[in-house]
Amino acid sequence: MEHQNKKMEHTIQLMTTLFFIGLILTGIFGTPTLLSWWQISRIYIACAVLFFFFPNRWFPIVFTTHKELKILMSLCGVAPLITGILLMLNFTLAGNVHTEKFRVLNYKTYYNEGLMIIELENKQFQSHHELRKFSDEEIVIDPDSVRYTIKTGLFGVKVATDGHLIEKK
Repeated sequence: MEHQNKKMEHTIQLMTTLFFIGLILTGIFGTPTLLSWWQISRIYIACAVLFFFFPNRWFPIVFTTHKELKILMSLCGVAPLITGILLMLNFTLAGNVHTEKFRVLNYKTYYNEGLMIIELENKQFQSHHELRKFSDEEIVIDPDSVRYTIKTGLFGVKVATDGHLIEKK
């Protein structure tokens, strides 16, 4: 019984570690990836479902005796990690680099926080708040447009990096 409790404790520690690693990877590499958070959550759910249907013989005895642990491990351990790894691979192994320029329709400068948030034509990047936010060092007085470096990721999902504001002339 004590041996099984130690295995369960180890499994929960592993699950927690995988969860936080996956959460960090998803936060870092999900932001510049041109997928909505809804689409990323669908990848997460697909990973959890696929892991849950793996045969029990591939897992330690603790998963066969405690089915709820397998559900928790798939939802809170493996799914975030696999989602984060997929986003990281898409980001790091990106090719087909080009730049795209978008006109700035509106902007708001928050002087206390040292940042500017822009609104782009055709509601471009509307669901990607971080891509439309610029820090103190990047702010120009009256932005006309913004130029992004766009890469096509390993899985065909586009990634936007290096946004530069262009001042009106």
